[in-house]
Amino acid sequence: MKRITLTKPRNAKAFTLIEVLLSMVIVGIIGSLVFTVQSSTWKTSTSSNRAVVAGHMIQQQIELMRMNISQNQNLYFPPVNGSLAQNGVTLSWQVSNANRPVDGSTMTDVMKCDFIASWSTSKGDTLKATTFLSKMF
Repeated sequence: MKRITLTKPRNAKAFTLIEVLLSMVIVGIIGSLVFTVQSSTWKTSTSSNRAVVAGHMIQQQIELMRMNISQNQNLYFPPVNGSLAQNGVTLSWQVSNANRPVDGSTMTDVMKCDFIASWSTSKGDTLKATTFLSKMF
């Protein structure tokens, strides 16, 4: 009868338990780094998207005010303060008298309009714009 030995031959290639555990740790670290980068990219992309939406909202509101004034000056001039919220962005505007840059006197047919769009409480998540609206085009 032949005797069977359970020793592995010297030229056999196999992984030890320590090698398997070490490779699992390395794969786990790389996976967590990829997840962290992906999460950071997603947050930045969302914030950038909100900034673009805020800019479009300001532009749209300015054009709406100008169009209303051109259609009916008596009804829509001077424009009024207001606010609106859309797609996670809050837009508010304040209308005030416009002053001449030379002497500081008030202009009767021109109004200054300050817009503020914000989309979170973080620093830098606010977009401000100023425009002037006139009765005369």
